[in-house]
Amino acid sequence: MDELPPAITHPEDVAALVAALPLPESYTVAELSRACGHLMDTTIVVQPYPESIVAEANVEGRPLPSGVLLNTAKGVHIFYRSDTSAMHQRHVILHELGHLLCRHPTATVDEPATDLNTANISQAAQRSHYHSDRERAAELFAYLVEQRGGQLSLPGRNRRDDPTHADMLRRFRSTFEG
Repeated sequence: MDELPPAITHPEDVAALVAALPLPESYTVAELSRACGHLMDTTIVVQPYPESIVAEANVEGRPLPSGVLLNTAKGVHIFYRSDTSAMHQRHVILHELGHLLCRHPTATVDEPATDLNTANISQAAQRSHYHSDRERAAELFAYLVEQRGGQLSLPGRNRRDDPTHADMLRRFRSTFEG
C-alpha cells in the first residue's frame, strides 16, 4: 500500500505550491476545478449549497459554514453559501481547494451529493478549527492565489450585474462621471 505524502501546512510549502500552480490571467470556477481535479486525479464539483440543505439548516437552527469540502463516491464536492458576496464566495472556493491541494484530510460521505443533509455538512465542517495549522494553510493558499492576480469568475456573476456591488458602482460612477 502506498503511503500518502504528508499534508502541507508550513507557510513556505504553501507558497511553493501556489507558485507552482499554472494559473492563467483569468479563469472560471469550472476551469480551475478541472485543473485542480487533474492535479489530484479526481473530479471536483463546485456549487452553492442545495436549497434543501439551506432550508433544513434554517428549520433546525444550524448555521451553515461558509464552505465545505466533501469526498463522495463520485469525486470531491465543494459547497459554498450563495448569500454572500462574489468576492467572499471566490475566497471560500479557493480556501476549500487549498485544503484539497494541500492534502488535508476531508470528510467522506457515502451518499451522492444529491442525498446530503445538514448532518453531513455539519460533520464535515467540524474537521478542524480556524486556528489549526490546516485552516491557516488553506487561508494562506486562498490569499496567495488571489494575490497572483488571476480573476476567478463565478458562473452568472458579473460585478456590473451583482446586486452586492450595485450601490458601490453607482456611487463611483457618479463621483467620476460628474
